Amino acid sequence: MEVPAQNREGRILVPLRFVSESLGYDIYFEPIRQFVFINAKDYSFDSSILEQEDLQAARKAAIALPIKADFKTLGTSDGHRLHSYTFPIGRADVYYLLDGMFTFVEIKKGQALAIGQLFRERRVPSIAVGNISSNMSLDTDPIMELYNHGNVLFTEYEDNTAKASYTEQDWIFYRKENEDGHLFRPHTKAS
Repeated sequence: MEVPAQNREGRILVPLRFVSESLGYDIYFEPIRQFVFINAKDYSFDSSILEQEDLQAARKAAIALPIKADFKTLGTSDGHRLHSYTFPIGRADVYYLLDGMFTFVEIKKGQALAIGQLFRERRVPSIAVGNISSNMSLDTDPIMELYNHGNVLFTEYEDNTAKASYTEQDWIFYRKENEDGHLFRPHTKAS
């Protein structure tokens, strides 16, 4: 073991990586959400789960994948207990995570890949990594166009329990009679 076992209040604690790998499992620590993933060595994600009719199940599967990035991530905001996942209507293969910062994710070939991260707070210059600009407008940037219609809200509580709630919105399409383009009017239903 890289870290020795410890005795705390009569309980023996051993490193999770040591126990998991000793039992033949792969372990991965995701720095963005600070989650630990333990899988059997022969595990592979079935991407067809994301295309099923049950969007609630598809989105649960999407957020259960570890987020990987090919850039140095900003990590997670200290003290944030709320994780909000926002998906485009009718899809489970892309989302953004809001946990004090925005992490934009797309799922390809069974892997959740971070496109970029954005940290924005009042009176502090924005910070961005990956393929996201620090000047990005959360209202008008093209990447945000898909994400204005439905969301999954996952909340962790102080007692180490968690709750997930899911909403879905139907949008009715109206065409304006002038050159202003299109008008979208929401009609919301819970799912």
